[in-house]
Parts: sequence; C-alpha cells; structure tokens
Amino acid sequence: MAPHERYIRHCFFLARKGIGQVSPNPPVGAMVVYGNRIIGQGYHRVAGGPHAEIEAIQSVAEADRHFMKESTLYVSLEPCNHRGKTPPCTDRILEEKIPKVVYACQDPNPLMAGRSVELLTMAGVQVIGPVCETAGRRLIRQFEVFITQKRPYVVLKFAQSADFFLGTGERTRISNRYSDVLVHKWRSQTDAILVGKNTVLVDDPLLTTRSWPGKNPVRIILGHMEKSGFSHLRILGDEAQTLVAGTEFPGEKTISLPLLLRLLYDKGIQSILVEGGAYTLSTFISAGLWDEARIIRSSQIWLKNGIKAPPIRGKLEHSYTLDSDLICIYSKY
Repeated sequence: MAPHERYIRHCFFLARKGIGQVSPNPPVGAMVVYGNRIIGQGYHRVAGGPHAEIEAIQSVAEADRHFMKESTLYVSLEPCNHRGKTPPCTDRILEEKIPKVVYACQDPNPLMAGRSVELLTMAGVQVIGPVCETAGRRLIRQFEVFITQKRPYVVLKFAQSADFFLGTGERTRISNRYSDVLVHKWRSQTDAILVGKNTVLVDDPLLTTRSWPGKNPVRIILGHMEKSGFSHLRILGDEAQTLVAGTEFPGEKTISLPLLLRLLYDKGIQSILVEGGAYTLSTFISAGLWDEARIIRSSQIWLKNGIKAPPIRGKLEHSYTLDSDLICIYSKY
C-alpha cells in the first residue's frame, strides 16, 4: 500500500469516531505527518466544534511544532474555506505554513467543490488528491445526499425470518440479542428513527439507544395521531423528542414522503433510520426514497406465514454473521 493511501485510510478510521456526533456536518479525520512519523492527528468530534484539521494541528506537541513547515497534512475531505461556526481550515493551514496537503475527496457541495484546492494551490501549497476517493465519498455519503438532494439519507432496517416474513401481525421477536445491540448502535449513529403508526400501536416501542452508549435520535411517527390520546405509549416518553408527521408538520393529516423529507431537511436532520412495518417500508421503496437497507436475516426462526418482508432490489455491499443472524447491507445504487 502506497504511503499516501495508508495515511488517508487512517484518516477514515479517525473520521468514523465522529459518526453520530457531527451531523449535519460530515465525519472527517486528519493527521500531520513529518517524514514517516505521525506528529498530530484528530477528527471532527462534535458539530460546532473544531474541524479535524484543527484538531490534528492542535494535537502536535510543542517539541514538534517546528516540523510543521516540513510536514504533510492528510485529511479525509477537502479542507473547508468558508466561515461557519468555525473559521476556515484553509486559513490555519496557511498560517502554519504547512507545505503539502493530501485529501481523499472533494466537498460534494457544488458551491465548495474544488475551491479550497484552488485557493491552497494558488498560495503555494502542494495539493495531492483525490486519494482513495471511492472510500472517501462512501464515508460522507449521508452528508452528500443531504447537501445535493436536500433531504435526509434514508436507511431502511428490518429483521426477517429465514422464510422472508417480518412477523405475524402481533409483537414478534426475530433477531437475536447481539443484533438487537447492533441496532441500538445504528440508532446512536443516526439523527432520527421513523416508524409507522401501526408499529407504534402494536409493538409499543421505546426506540432509544439504551443498549449502546450515545445519544437518542429524534423519533418520528408516520401517520396522524393526537399525542393526548396516547400518552401511555412509551414512544411519547421524555427519553427523546418525538414528532408525529401527520400532526405536527404543516399540511394534510397524511403528509407525502417527499414533503416530509424536505421538512426534516429544514430541521437539519441528515439521516433517518426507517424501522417501520411492511407498509411503511414498502411506501419508501415504492417512492424510490431510500439509500441503504440493513436487513437482519434469522437462520433459526421459521414463521411459515404472516407479513411478508418487502423485496429489496439493490447492491449487496457486504454481509456478516452475528451468532444465528446474517446482517446484509444493501445500497440502492
């Protein structure tokens, strides 16, 4: 593996530490390398906080700071050159007189893409990239959909029996305890969870991350339901914010999915995990409004009849086993 690729892939590792904490920003990792020695590294930890490049630069020990003018900054995403909640990273790069920058992929924002590269190059910085572009863009795919399509990145999630059933119409447990913990990890990495009204009434879910450390996502109920009449439901507890799509958003009692996703975009929700039943999942699939599907397939439960799992036509990205369950990750494209 070439040195540039090796360091960029380590930036990806660092960036993943921020997933679930930096939305609506993308996860980014960075490192400062002098010769063959890493003298600084960091990642974007929380939205509104220092970006990865700044974290990496600030982590350089005082005894190594004089090496900055001979070092290379590696970063998983093109450095920003605009002022938001934090100053432009390009300003700090030039201030530190870092002579070389290697990046994985350009910023997907059409108003930003390539501009930092141009600015740094004109200032005399040697800029190399893209490096490992496909992996870099996959890392920020939620951010890219959010920016370019002006809607949240939609992940469909469901568990099915070995004979392709979701359940029997009553509360049914299909996945094993290890997969249950994995789902709570997924929840901690997303901004919101969406379920249909029927799932709420049948399963009375809590939809929190109680089995995994991390924030509880916003809970969204698709359908019309006055909260005052269902105060006993666990989803209406104070563990997390709950929105009822057909009640709390402007419009009709049954809100269209494109409008709902646009309203969630306006609220800064970058990603949603759809954990609804067959009807809700099929609604997203039929509308073509999904980006990824995470299917938990049990090898031990045979329901033989009940509610059929919706068919997913996408590309199998990867799969792995958790005890008796097979976890399959599909992408739409």
